[in-house]
Amino acid sequence: MAAAEAAQDKLEREEGTKDRKAVEAAFKAEREATLEAKRQQVQKVKQMTQPSIIEEALQWAAEKREKAAEARREEKAKLQEARRGVQEDHLNYSKDIKQQVNAIKENVKTVQGEVLKAKQAHASKERDNDYLVQQEKIRVLADKKRAHQNVYQHKYASQGAAASWVGASTLRRGGPKRDVSPPRD
Repeated sequence: MAAAEAAQDKLEREEGTKDRKAVEAAFKAEREATLEAKRQQVQKVKQMTQPSIIEEALQWAAEKREKAAEARREEKAKLQEARRGVQEDHLNYSKDIKQQVNAIKENVKTVQGEVLKAKQAHASKERDNDYLVQQEKIRVLADKKRAHQNVYQHKYASQGAAASWVGASTLRRGGPKRDVSPPRD
């Protein structure tokens, strides 16, 4: 049994060695594949990081930024132009309104001037009429005074007639006799 066991051990050792060598070969192959992949990656990175490629990428990025900045500047210029346009429209609208207001004010001044002239003409006529009115008042007062005197003369006896009646017996019966002298004016 020792020989059979030794043979079995030898066989197992050979299989173990074979398996170990197969694992080592697989490990080496995998390691080589990994190293090759890393070498390729390094080559790729080296190619991508070459100064000319980096410079080209930087230039491309700079051009992209410049184009974006130029686009922003153009957009800003358009917006400013639009704002100026709106502002000019607003100013023109304001000027139109101001002109309309000034025209209305001028019309008001013209109309007020005409009204003032009409009032002055009317006042002048009134002043002329005031003289006529004053004359008419004097005439009316004189007529009233004449009418009053006429009524007074008809209502009361005149001084001469009153003097003739002074001694009449029909006056003041039973009263003392008074001296009736003509009134003073």
